[in-house]
Order: sequence, then structure tokens, then C-alpha cells
Amino acid sequence: MHLIHFKLKKHSIIYQLLLIGSPLFIGLMIYAMSRSGSILCNKWLNVLGITFQQHYLPNLIKYSLPDGLFALSSMLTLYIIWKWKAPLLWEILVIFLLILSELLQGNYIAGTYDPIDLLSIGFAIIISQLICIYVNYKNHTYTHD
Repeated sequence: MHLIHFKLKKHSIIYQLLLIGSPLFIGLMIYAMSRSGSILCNKWLNVLGITFQQHYLPNLIKYSLPDGLFALSSMLTLYIIWKWKAPLLWEILVIFLLILSELLQGNYIAGTYDPIDLLSIGFAIIISQLICIYVNYKNHTYTHD
């Protein structure tokens, strides 16, 4: 019996959408399934007729992992837009906005500041950098502008 094997090319739109969309979707599902119905995400889903029962998840997964996954998706979007050669200024800007959005929670924007969320965002940035380096290495085009 032969298994069907799909090989997605790194430049295909499906590959890129999966790379960006997977962490975004997983983060959204964790967020929606582990938080109350009063959060904005669940209100939007309720409009579409989608509801979730709350599930118990450890606090690290429930509160911090979605932030890291959203940050990973943001960084990968930047790299894909720039064909894995994002200018350093854009990288710094996106990283600054990711960190700033966490630091301002509670005082200036909705949410609760948590230093563990900053670690999660930091890990996501490192993972996105490693993915970018790997893609450029495999394409024999690694240089940083």
C-alpha cells in the first residue's frame, strides 16, 4: 500500500498560508476553548454560531501559549512578505510592537500584563528567526540586510 505524499514547495501559497495560519488558528482555539464567553474572540464566534465549552488547561498553555503563537504568526508573516529577507528595521518594529502590546496591557489596552507572556513572545521570536535562517540556508541565500 502506498501512502499519498504531498510535498509543499516553500514558495507555494498553501505552504505560506499553513505556516502563518497554523499557529494563529491553534492560538485562537486555545484562547476560545479556555476563556469565558465574554471575551471578544468568543463574541465574534458566537455571531457565527460557533460556541465552545470551556476546557481546563494549565495556565501556561491557557494564558501564555496563545501570545507566543500569535507572535510567531506575526513574525512569519513579516518574513513571507519580504521573501525571507525582511529588513532589520521591519523586524525591530514588529518585535517592538509585540513587546509593547504586552507591556501596555492592564493600563492602556485591554488585557493583563504577565512576564511569562513576554517569555512566550521571546521564544516565538527566536523560533521565527530559526525558521527564517533555515529557509535561507536551504535556499543558499542567507544574508541579513
